[in-house]
Amino acid sequence: MHFKLKQEDTQLPLGRHLHVASRLYFISLSAKLKGADIDKYYSVLTCIDQERELISQQEVGRRLMIDKASMVKIVDYLAKKGFVERRVNLLDRRSYHLCLTAKAREMLPGIYKTMGMLNQEAFKGFSPAQVQLFNEMLCRICNTLQKEEIAAE
Repeated sequence: MHFKLKQEDTQLPLGRHLHVASRLYFISLSAKLKGADIDKYYSVLTCIDQERELISQQEVGRRLMIDKASMVKIVDYLAKKGFVERRVNLLDRRSYHLCLTAKAREMLPGIYKTMGMLNQEAFKGFSPAQVQLFNEMLCRICNTLQKEEIAAE
């Protein structure tokens, strides 16, 4: 899939740029991790991994903005592949905590390393200050849009 933004494309809606960038990032990540026993949902694994306490399926979905039905399918896929286990929440038997398996923990260093290399590739030609500024602006955009979403509810 070949895609190149043209100068006039800079006037397109922000959402389209972010969507395309996200798709290109995850297509590239999957290609670089080809041969691994997993081909998607890396963000879910890293989200679970970064939480040092037990994390619920619902909380992972909230953090990654994944609806409940899709989250169930994703966790089913990851469980079938042997990467996560669902454990009943003893305080609320209607919800589950997600735990990474040894198989997932073994694979995560390679996923993080590949993500780091891909990030470096994506920011090739950018100064460290430009990368920091980009990340700060992206956080501001997300925070602003989240405030708009909350206000609309």
